[in-house]
Amino acid sequence: MQKFEPLLDHHVPWLCYRSTKNTKLVYFSCNKCASTFYDAFFKKLNWIETNTQEINWSDDYVFSYIRHPLVRHRKGIVEGIVNFFPEMKSVFVGHPERFRFLANLTSVEAHSYSLYRMLGENAKHIDWIPIDTELDHKQYTLNILTAHNENIDQETATWFTKFNKANESTAKEIEFFNQLYSIKTPPEILRYLDFDICLYNKVTTPPPHIFAGKYYAKRIHELLNQGLSQEEAEKIVDIEIYDNIDRKQEKC
Repeated sequence: MQKFEPLLDHHVPWLCYRSTKNTKLVYFSCNKCASTFYDAFFKKLNWIETNTQEINWSDDYVFSYIRHPLVRHRKGIVEGIVNFFPEMKSVFVGHPERFRFLANLTSVEAHSYSLYRMLGENAKHIDWIPIDTELDHKQYTLNILTAHNENIDQETATWFTKFNKANESTAKEIEFFNQLYSIKTPPEILRYLDFDICLYNKVTTPPPHIFAGKYYAKRIHELLNQGLSQEEAEKIVDIEIYDNIDRKQEKC
């Protein structure tokens, strides 16, 4: 019997931009992760358009942006329906019960492809910058560029830091997304996104000392208010910190 292989598109030349100053520096354009904004930014820096097939994964430094895979996936489904198959929108809008069918689709077109479907194991070689956490992804980007001697002129830097949103969703698209996102995620979709979720968890889980520094005192205070002693509270928080990190990484 032929072994089943998931649908993969690793051979597709997915869009990237390469620096002309440091030619080993590559930005991978990831759909539904502020790609419209960041594509425009790297074009302003005169980076040249390239693709994933031109990357030397063992030598190039590749970075990109990431958001929670389920949010990204659902936004991708909405993008596919609204912009690529607009004639289908009326099938779902105003019919909440039909969203259950939509919730089971792994993809409509490329905007809803998983990272694993596009990149396979190469996704592990990318420096992923989350855009949906407290991290300042713009400053992180500037730090990367500075570390690689990629100087930015003042005009471009000002545009970059002050620009808010590009390709902002319409009210109807937001309503469409909220309706879809409110439906319990089917197991098939969770399996489809398993690699991506694992990757996201690794990227967004801070090291133990950072986690402790940010949440330790707050959590201790909560437990003391519940009547626990200082010693009891400290033991619980220590367990929670390391258990949280181990649980997020155990599958990866």
